[in-house]
Formats: sequence, structure tokens, C-alpha cells
Amino acid sequence: SLGVTSPTINKYMEFLTRSFMVHKIEPHFFNIKKRLKKSPKFYIADTGILHRLLRIKDYNQLLGHPVLGNAWETFVVNQVLALKPDDLDIWFYRTQSGVEMDFVFGRGLKPEVSAEIKFTSAPKTTRGMTTGINDLKTKKNFIITPYSEEYRIREDIIVCNITDFVKKHLQEI
Repeated sequence: SLGVTSPTINKYMEFLTRSFMVHKIEPHFFNIKKRLKKSPKFYIADTGILHRLLRIKDYNQLLGHPVLGNAWETFVVNQVLALKPDDLDIWFYRTQSGVEMDFVFGRGLKPEVSAEIKFTSAPKTTRGMTTGINDLKTKKNFIITPYSEEYRIREDIIVCNITDFVKKHLQEI
């Protein structure tokens, strides 16, 4: 325990969010009849600061570091938030049983598209992703990787790299 109360931590996180040091993504939990996690996710707005705090000095060191997946997710979140249409809402989805989607995109309260962020050259669908798609009833879904040329892994799931996602698909949602 750090000896800091929950309200104090919330104030600190609000300060960091308002000063653009972190991004806050709220959970999607509308009209879902499952037990969901309703705490927001926070992402450091500058992955360089994250890497410096972790003493990661270069790309090769990052590739071998346990934080690689989280660093990649943070990078993707930052790119998507910077380039998304203004009227597009972004949430994440997570149930208490562990089903999670990194992104849920929509307007109003209706989820339209979901995305998983994976640092891999050979992404696969998981039971959790399939369950998330079924729960959210999204017709178009993505796995965003650093490497992939675009292809379909299933009729309703497109694998693509971050550049293609933000330049092509994000603008079409």
C-alpha cells in the first residue's frame, strides 16, 4: 500500500489527464447483461517517457522487455486518439471473466467496430475476442499489429498494421 486514498489517486489521475500526460479510455458497458469492469484505463501519452522510466534505451531492448505488449498498445492508442474523427467515441470492453476488447468504436452508445492490439506477426483470434465480438454485436473487427499486410482472418475480422488502420479504416468508421 502506498498510503494514498482512492480519492487522492483519482485527483492525481484527473490532473495527469487534463495536463495531457495520460489518456483516459472509459469502459463500454451499455446494454450488456454481463458483469463488467467499469474502471477506466489510463495510457501514458508519450511512450518515450514510458521507455525512459523503464530504462529501455533502444528498440532491441524493448523487443525483449516484458512491457512490449503494453508499450505497443499505448503507441496505438496515442495514434488512434490523435487521428480519429471528432464524432467517433472510443471505449474498451472487459468482463469480470476476462473477455476484453482493446477498442470499441461507435457513435452515441452503439458499438460499431472493435479492435484488438497485438504485437505479433502472426495474430490469431482468441475465445475472448470471439466472445467480445458476440457480446458487442460488432460487424467489423480488427487486429492491429506492427507488421501485417492487410488480410482477413475471418469474414468479420481484418488484420492490418497501424498505418493502414489509421489512414484507411479509422476514417471509414
